[in-house]
Amino acid sequence: MLQLYVTSRQRPDWNLPRLLLADDLLELDARSLAFTSQEQRCLQLRLSPQASLAQSEALWQRTRGWCAGTRLILAAGKNDEDDRHIAHTWLRDYLEREWLSRLDGQDCAALIELAQLPKCSAQLCEQLWEGQQGARLFMRLQKAHSFFLPAQGEGDWFQLLPVVAQTLSGMLGNSAQKLLRLRACRIYHALGQPNAAIELALLAGRPDVAASYLEHISLEWLLSECNLAALLNWKEQIPQELLHSTPRLLCLFARALLISWRLDEAATCIDNLGKFLPLPDKGRHLRLLANVQALYGALAALRGDTASARSHCHEAIADLPAQDWRSSILCHSMLARMAMTDGDLSTAQDHLHKATEIGRRNGSLTCELLMDVDAIRLLMLRGEMTQAEALLLRSFEHARGLESQHRLLKGRLHLLRAELHVLAGRLDECAENLHASERLAMEVGDPWILRVLVIQAELTARRGDSERAAMLLRDAQRIMQRGNVPEHLFQPALEAQRLKLLGAPHDLSPPAMVTPVESSLLTLRETAVLKLLAQGLTNKEIGKQLFISLNTVKTHARSVNHKLGVSGRTLAVMRAQALGLLL
Repeated sequence: MLQLYVTSRQRPDWNLPRLLLADDLLELDARSLAFTSQEQRCLQLRLSPQASLAQSEALWQRTRGWCAGTRLILAAGKNDEDDRHIAHTWLRDYLEREWLSRLDGQDCAALIELAQLPKCSAQLCEQLWEGQQGARLFMRLQKAHSFFLPAQGEGDWFQLLPVVAQTLSGMLGNSAQKLLRLRACRIYHALGQPNAAIELALLAGRPDVAASYLEHISLEWLLSECNLAALLNWKEQIPQELLHSTPRLLCLFARALLISWRLDEAATCIDNLGKFLPLPDKGRHLRLLANVQALYGALAALRGDTASARSHCHEAIADLPAQDWRSSILCHSMLARMAMTDGDLSTAQDHLHKATEIGRRNGSLTCELLMDVDAIRLLMLRGEMTQAEALLLRSFEHARGLESQHRLLKGRLHLLRAELHVLAGRLDECAENLHASERLAMEVGDPWILRVLVIQAELTARRGDSERAAMLLRDAQRIMQRGNVPEHLFQPALEAQRLKLLGAPHDLSPPAMVTPVESSLLTLRETAVLKLLAQGLTNKEIGKQLFISLNTVKTHARSVNHKLGVSGRTLAVMRAQALGLLL
């Protein structure tokens, strides 16, 4: 029996339907023929045995298993500048001979233009090549070759294979490239693609245009995809006079910096809002002043100045207009966290309910999920683990229903699930969720990575690998320092964990579940309860001595256990003595 194996970049002029009906044809497209990531890794190790996992991941991201591209890059040798130039030359020659030479002049020019853009669609091309039937031209290009990949989670948007786009991008002159990018960024903005619009404006040397697009960014955008990290990266590329040119831009960057725990930079942004005051219009003046109060309240809360934080937040809530509901949610969230730290769980619940209601009434599932994170922590503080798990499950379901990928929120939900697994003794499942949380936190630049690494260090120490645990704590410290996070937000948690590594037994209860922002210190009342616990008093006796109810004593005791990462009064006293809290 004779079998023919035919390869072709373009479909041959055969009666393919008839061959398929006769079961005489097996047709494989480029996706079927491409390497899997594992196959590509095996090939890379055969040709370059010293290749690291990071190099393999970088190669996969560039080629996505494209066989010819992978082989040409690997054939160029090592990864220095000369070898990269050789690989680029070979790839360009291959593409010109095997692909571009088969396209007519219009298609070839269009393809080179698309190589300058981050993503494309029929609608974009229709506006980009107005009067040239751009949508039809784009579809023709898609059929002519197989280098367009669907953009993840974006419907009708596509991306050129990164290595192909990089190879073709140098085939357009600088002036033509700049004009194309400026024209395209306006279209991206009109089509609701802010990231691509801002990136292209910056690449075209127009930070003023990028700043104008940033004016339209919302909190929901800030918490989705990797946009928090992207915004802070753009901050370094846009001149300070542009960043400080409008109150809206200053508020946007202040929020991003607060989320990232970069408090000194956030304070600079908030202080600069003062230069716009007073405003000639009374209504606008009061509105801006209330938003400034909200930001100062969040800043004070993160710095541990609870009295100032409460004052700012309450004043802001009283004066904020309905259209600034996001700032109201920020204030309620901060007040709830401070109430949890003080053990006032009923007040915390009231603020979380108000914040959740505001988010729902304004149709923001993102804000509702953000409040769910705090609500789950509140349930855990109360010891209501079944309810916490139920709310966590519902939050994951809601997160899947969002249009864009909310990596920051999903990372925090995975962390909460890991902590619940720790409490239930399901350590294998805990490790899986910690890994997912760590990956997402690193992608978006979420400082909650600190919490992930601290828990990983404790679990690693319990398995007897204290050296690896110490290394995880050093990694956490390095990440916090590189992120310009103030020491008071991470050093107490790291020092407490280091003390455990030095002398605490490995059978202690799960680590504390509250971030350093919320639990770096015990309150005065919690310290008083702890000292009486150390004297052996019962909860009822403590209540009589401190003139508080039995339920309040229990709440403070739970909060102490929570902050110290223990499950009972005996362990709480032992941990407090180790930390020097009872001296």
